[in-house]
Amino acid sequence: MDSTFGPAGCGPYICVSESTARADAHFVALDPATGRARWRIPGVAEVEWSDAGRVVVFRMARRPVLEARDLRTGAAQWSFAVDRAVGHDVDLSGGWDFGALGDIMVGRIGPYQEGRGRLSSFGFFGVRLADGRLVWARPRLLRVYPGAAPAVALVARTVDGRNRYGGFEQLDPGTGRPTVRIPAPATPPTQWWVSFPADLSTIGFLSPGHQGTAYDLRRGTAVPARGRHTWSFCTVSPAPLKIAGQRTSYYPVAPLCAYDLATGRRAATAGAPPGWYTGAADGWRVWRDERGALHARHDARGTAPGMYG
Repeated sequence: MDSTFGPAGCGPYICVSESTARADAHFVALDPATGRARWRIPGVAEVEWSDAGRVVVFRMARRPVLEARDLRTGAAQWSFAVDRAVGHDVDLSGGWDFGALGDIMVGRIGPYQEGRGRLSSFGFFGVRLADGRLVWARPRLLRVYPGAAPAVALVARTVDGRNRYGGFEQLDPGTGRPTVRIPAPATPPTQWWVSFPADLSTIGFLSPGHQGTAYDLRRGTAVPARGRHTWSFCTVSPAPLKIAGQRTSYYPVAPLCAYDLATGRRAATAGAPPGWYTGAADGWRVWRDERGALHARHDARGTAPGMYG
């Protein structure tokens, strides 16, 4: 395959981008029984959703688009340019996310700093899976990390026209409307990280070694930090992990640790990280800890997206 982003299931087929580092890169739907190509399209694309008869892909072109294709023939059914939702100068170096919520595809385009503090266009939006029609758009909102996939729980931070951080909002992924707003002064005066409990009922602002603050995500009101355990990154300055017997090292997916929000210290008995972080595939949850060890646990139902997809 030369170079690829890796395969993904799309209905009865396997879909994959081939030769991604070359000028003749293409996206192909393969018959898993024979390996033969059923259809292909030029360029690099990623599967974002599929059912038995249709696949929605994100095509990473000069003007990136979401596109629905007939799985049998590859014929285009609808196409939506994401710059219509967030702005004309999208730069995919800032990252992207997509996830389906019922009949709505929720998308996020991240910002990329292009020099002198200027940010490329960014924000969230929702389109209809049936026809690609734009349902809602919220430009200039940043995704909050760590946190659930946008189609599970959409918590974002506002950025004004001068690129200054503002408060936090939880949005209804189906409509884009804010369900709760939390002002920027809610954060602690010391260094802090965002954190969430396993049930996503609150947002915590974790201050390492100090008492943090927490807000109810249903009412937007402050709640006590005492007795509250939340999950956040184990470190914001990760070091590469060594591979035994090799000179090389690697950075795994950023692991989460449990904290006592009242003290800012690690919780003594953490257990497995929450489902909104790991996601699930046929009931299996898989994650790496901060030492790089791989864990798997069959304790969920069905398939659900995690923090990274």
